Amino acid sequence: MSTFLESLETAIQTYKAQLQQVELALGAGSDPSQQSDLIQLQEDLKQLIELTESSLVSVKKSKLLATLDTDAPSISPSGHLKQDNEATPKEDGEADGENESKYSE
Repeated sequence: MSTFLESLETAIQTYKAQLQQVELALGAGSDPSQQSDLIQLQEDLKQLIELTESSLVSVKKSKLLATLDTDAPSISPSGHLKQDNEATPKEDGEADGENESKYSE
């Protein structure tokens, strides 16, 4: 997944560089017939940057949540936290060491 993250980050850098070039062209007082195209391109690039940054944040959140899920303690069916080293409660009818010795006499 880190390759995907890197590609999103690279895309954002590319879009920002392109936006800078468009803004320079707009500031240079280019041909009026190109002005509207450049303004439209500027808006499109801003939107593309925003969407790509949003995707990057979503992917990072998903990755973080996946990491937290693997580190989180499990929850027993009764809703209580159960640590890995905690013994599971005995089911009804299972022999208990103390009760077993009482009946074996």
